[in-house]
Amino acid sequence: MDSTFQFFVQIIGFIFSIVALLYLKRLFSSKHLHDENEKPEGF
Repeated sequence: MDSTFQFFVQIIGFIFSIVALLYLKRLFSSKHLHDENEKPEGF
């Protein structure tokens, strides 16, 4: 049970870090919205 719980916590932390990075990238890209409106690099 402990190993699966650690694995679950690791996956949640990994997803949370990815979401945080995408959120920060979106905040920074909002400043350059006019330049990268045609080609968003995040997606």
